Parts: sequence; structure tokens; C-alpha cells
Amino acid sequence: MHTKHGIAWIICVIVSIGLTFTPSKMTAQSEPDRVNRIVWSPDSTRIAIGYLHGLIRITDPTTGQILQTLSDHQPEVIYTLAWSQDGTKLASGSGDKTARIWDVATGKALKIFSGHTDAVTQVAWNENDSQLLTIDGGETPTWRTWDIATSRVLETYGAGITGMLIRSPDGAKLAINRGGTFVEIQEKSKPNHTLVIPGVVDKTSASTFNDILIRIAWSPDSHQIAAGTLKGGVQLWDIATEKLLASFQGSDSKDSTPGAGAISGLGFNADGSELFSISADGTVHSWNTSSKQSLATLQIKGITPGAEGSWSIYGGRLAIAVNAVDSKIAQVQKLENGAVHIIVPFPSTENLQAITTRCARPAVQQTLTAKLDAKQLPAFTSAVKALTSDQIPPACAADLIAVAEALQSKP
Repeated sequence: MHTKHGIAWIICVIVSIGLTFTPSKMTAQSEPDRVNRIVWSPDSTRIAIGYLHGLIRITDPTTGQILQTLSDHQPEVIYTLAWSQDGTKLASGSGDKTARIWDVATGKALKIFSGHTDAVTQVAWNENDSQLLTIDGGETPTWRTWDIATSRVLETYGAGITGMLIRSPDGAKLAINRGGTFVEIQEKSKPNHTLVIPGVVDKTSASTFNDILIRIAWSPDSHQIAAGTLKGGVQLWDIATEKLLASFQGSDSKDSTPGAGAISGLGFNADGSELFSISADGTVHSWNTSSKQSLATLQIKGITPGAEGSWSIYGGRLAIAVNAVDSKIAQVQKLENGAVHIIVPFPSTENLQAITTRCARPAVQQTLTAKLDAKQLPAFTSAVKALTSDQIPPACAADLIAVAEALQSKP
């Protein structure tokens, strides 16, 4: 599919914006330490933050407290982080050529997977957390599947140039960014069928591609997938019909530097009715996934190069690596001495309703919705704070409180 020249171009561009693949070009010695990866836990009660110099910290997004520091990796880049589905373990891949599985409660490394000949740039759990998939970032990348219980390699094969690996929220599907040119979706219930999303890449010559896919994200119901590109494009695909639903532009950067407007984060709101993107130039967009209309745009300055923006599971909060945030933007918390900010970019009653519907019990939904209909935001916030964890998941309550308080603070 690609010429040797074309593959080299893809590797070169992705390295230049710090987004994986040829990791030997980005080392702890070549740059000052900074945040490189941000990933919320499945229940959004914790955030894992990976650094350029090998540290991983687990933080509480509500209080800002550091819960654990994971420091067994060598002082090399933390390229990838992935939570187990139950949120008790974290997998990491590093420039030290290993993948590790951590007990999040104790901070101890439970497993160390060695054998890759280059940095481990992607990790993903299988559907029941019994296996770990790892891919290295060498010139001839290798995919390994590990049995976690025995630490044994189950299979090894050439992966081709591979970007992100993301398991769907229902655990049944795996999305694989293949070399920035298309997204492959594997589904365990359909072992002989692989869906290929072609992406936005137009092959303009035998050796040149005019754009590449670099970010992917699943909708909450696992029925749609969003893909973001190096030049700031965003696509929305329907998995069942295998059709492109919409194309958006997430950045209007006029900077000709490769990756200046690259999509660095994608997310959905609680019911999948809104799609969010954040780009390397600090542009945050929100779109309606049904009408395909742009809902809002926000500009954030000082985004850390290469670091991704990450949305909470219910879509109310955005964690970003940024030096400072404009006072007009609703801030919830600062983490890591201000290296990461949690903000509410697009507070709205519609998002409050979507979050309430998704995660609150029916009786609770009725009570909270009544206060939204009456536009009683202070009463709504007090009612959420009074709920127990049996009535509403703590992370859901945190999203509702953050969005409601952001709405109240709007001029």
C-alpha cells in the first residue's frame, strides 16, 4: 500500500510533533521533562499522567491529590497508558523497550514485559483483561500478544506502521490506527470480518500522502468512531453501516509547520450527541453528531506540544497539559503543580441533562431534571452533592457539579 518513501514521510512527520512511532528521536536527554500522556480511569475518579522522563502519576481529579507515583520504568518517554476495564490496573509502554502492568492501589509493578527491540509505543487490553497487546515503534514494528497470568508471548508478528490502539467502551471491539492511513476495527464476535475506515488520506503520488490520521475515539455506545488528522480534520463514522457520517475541521491554523493544527484529543459527551476535539494550536471544538452543526469553539493558549487532551467518561471535564488557562474558562482543578488543568470547556444545560440521563438512577434523574427545567442551578448542585454513591457514581456527580458550577459562573 505504501512505498518505502511514503512510510518514511509518515514516520518523520509524526516524530516531529511528538506523537509516537520512531521513539528513539525523543528521549529523556533531548528535552526537559513534561507531560506526554493523560488518561482518565474508566470511572473517571482518577487520572494517569505519563511524563517524558519515565514517571507516571495517578492523581485525584477532584482534589488534585497525587495518589501514586509509578517509577519503575527507566528515565525514558512514557508513550502510552491504558487502564484495565475494572480500573484496578494500568498498563504502560515506554522508551525503555518494556511494557508494564501496575497495581494502581499499591503502585507496584505486577508484570514487566520485555522482548521488544524498540520503544513500546502502544498497549491495549483484550476484552476480558487477560491479555495485553503491545506494539513497538521501530522501523519494522512488531506486535506482541501477552498472556498476563503467565507473562508468556502468545503471538508475535510484524505490525506495520501502527498508531493508536483503543478498546471500545463495550469491550467488544478494537480500533487500530494503521500507519495513519486507515483505521482497522477488529471485533471478537466477527473473527473473519475486519472493518476498514479509509480515513481522509488522498494519495497524491506514489510516495506522498496529503494528510494522516493520528487520533481516534469511540462514542459511549460503541456504535461510532471519530478520527482526527495531522492537519486538523475530524471524521465521524458509523460502525454498523461502515459509512462516513460527517467531516469537520478542528483547526484553522495558518502555521505551515507539520502538526501545528494536529488533532491532539477527541471525546464525546455522555449520550454521544456531541463530539469534542482539541488541536495542537489550542482550538477546542464542539459539534452536534446528529445535525453535524458546530456548537461552540474555544481557544486555549500554551498547550504542551505532543500532549493529548483527555475527556472524562461522561464528557463534562477536559484534562489538558497547558501552562495556564484564561480566567474566562471554567477551571475545576490544577494537577501536577499546574502542569495539567481540568476545565469545563462547554458548560450547558443540555450536557447536564445528558450526563444525568446516562448515569443517575431513574428516581434521581426525575428529581434532578425537575431542577434543570426550573433553571435552579444552585438547587441542582446541592441536590447532586447530597446524593450517595449508591444513587449516582462519584465521577458522574463530579461532572455534574463541575458543569453546573461553570454554568453559574458564566456572565
